[in-house]
Amino acid sequence: MNKTLALAAALAATALLAGCNGGSSSNDTVAVNGDVAIAYTQRSTALNINPTGGAPFAAGGDLIVREKSSPSAEEHNVTAQFTQGKGDVSDPEVSYDGKKIVFSMRCPADNTATIDGVKACTGHWNIWEYDMSAGLATGSFRRITASTDGDDVDPAYLPAGRGFVFSSNRQLKSHLNQALGKSYYALDEYERERVFNLHTMDANGGNQLQISFNQSHDRNPVVRPNGDIMFSRWEHMADRNRFAVFRVKPDGTDMFVLYGAQSPGNSFLHPRDMDPRGKYNGFLVSDLMPLQRTQEGGALMIIDAANYSEANTPANSTVPAEGGQKQATAEALNDDRGLSLNGRVTTPYPLWDGTDRVLVSYRPCEVTKNGAVTACANLTADELASLSEEMTVEQAANAPIKNNAPSTYAVYMFDPAKQTWLIVASPKAGYMLLDPVAIQPRPEPNSVQIGRAHV
Repeated sequence: MNKTLALAAALAATALLAGCNGGSSSNDTVAVNGDVAIAYTQRSTALNINPTGGAPFAAGGDLIVREKSSPSAEEHNVTAQFTQGKGDVSDPEVSYDGKKIVFSMRCPADNTATIDGVKACTGHWNIWEYDMSAGLATGSFRRITASTDGDDVDPAYLPAGRGFVFSSNRQLKSHLNQALGKSYYALDEYERERVFNLHTMDANGGNQLQISFNQSHDRNPVVRPNGDIMFSRWEHMADRNRFAVFRVKPDGTDMFVLYGAQSPGNSFLHPRDMDPRGKYNGFLVSDLMPLQRTQEGGALMIIDAANYSEANTPANSTVPAEGGQKQATAEALNDDRGLSLNGRVTTPYPLWDGTDRVLVSYRPCEVTKNGAVTACANLTADELASLSEEMTVEQAANAPIKNNAPSTYAVYMFDPAKQTWLIVASPKAGYMLLDPVAIQPRPEPNSVQIGRAHV
């Protein structure tokens, strides 16, 4: 077996072994040795996720907290009381003091759950917060938005208790007073769904303000150490149809591309700053993928945004002409369509503890062969070659081997210096684990004075 397939096989075997203990029992015989509590989403593999999808939904999603970053640590489903098996959860983000998690949740309006004496579910994506001050598994909830006419996703904390930035298709400013004095909602590039743009609100969900205006989605906002909001923007101009990394002030001013408008690859999603105290001070971590057909999986990228605006565009003459981006993994992952023999990653989260480690959701290379899921490492060279051949729709449907295996993302701890992958949590059958975040305090970003732009 060549080393390309060997890595995928080894990681798949690790996930399989971890899955044997279920990952949630306190009676496991494996020692718990993880050093940080984590949270992540457990979502159905029936979910279809792509960069161009603003808020995909599939019943069966929940927010999970795990007491340590270990496969033998106890995990807790904290949202089941609201979702009741019919809802979904996405985009958790931990507060700077490590005591709260803000996230998005959607559950049917006919669910029986209540909060503060009213129905908890509206049938739309809303922003919620889980307060763990009383304990990791015994926290309290509050619903921050209660939209019944749109969807709110991708929340992140603003510093100094100023509230939240999030992405919403409610388009609070831009949908008003359009052509002929009428109000309407902009649709995305393919006119499939409402556009998601950035909004802010105060800590109680009030003073909501739209701060970005784009013909297509603005996704994954986070706050940088300098106080800027960084996000992924879908832009389609001429022959470029991709996501680049943008930045903007919290009031919507000073918006500009930060990285990747003309760099190799297609869509930079889920960008985050690496730990300023580590080796990668000033660098970003992001995943890089095509616009569709990989379940938001791609390569894990380290980006030198402090010295490059593009892969080969240095800030000054003292910086090498090339070097803006590189894969973090020694074994290359495919950032385009087709098989990725070493698997794919999504939703990276760098730890800010001086180790430069990154929590990632990883899935191995798997296909279906005669209807059964099998690892790519089990295929012959001819079978692998058959998947790269051009086929008609009918030929692809009748082919014995298909690149359509469920995306069984598991949570791993990746160390770029040591090139080690440690399994943290493996999914149950029919589920994938996404959006891992470390439940630990980290320094607050600079608090930027907020005006009232676009009002």
